[in-house]
Amino acid sequence: MKPILLIIDDNFGDRELVRYSLAEIGSDVVILEATDGDDAMDLLETRMKEKKRLPDVILLDLNLARLSGHEVLIRFKVDVALHHIPVVVYTSSQTDTDISRSYQLGAACVLTKPLTFGEAKEMFRTFALFWLRSVTFEPRGKP
Repeated sequence: MKPILLIIDDNFGDRELVRYSLAEIGSDVVILEATDGDDAMDLLETRMKEKKRLPDVILLDLNLARLSGHEVLIRFKVDVALHHIPVVVYTSSQTDTDISRSYQLGAACVLTKPLTFGEAKEMFRTFALFWLRSVTFEPRGKP
């Protein structure tokens, strides 16, 4: 069964870079996208109502336009239907406060966005190789 990745990022270029990096390594994954926290919650609620599989992993940008990534992370971790999904935070922030807060709120890990396209592409490839190829997820419902 293909893993399902939800990308939550208001930057189209960053979402495109993730898709491109996954395609380049031939990753066989279903990609869902949301541009902010409200959009993500709506998407997940719809999937639950339609009895579709939830994402296996969520890639969450901290710097979102409306709700911050930390606020979105709180919503996921207090929701009994969603709290088990690993959330990988990625951010341009390198402050100890942002990183520590992400872990305190339940992030599985924090990735710092690199400055160059090549480094970003490599980071997302590494993310995909671990989270979408190596990790075995708990079996759940249909796709």
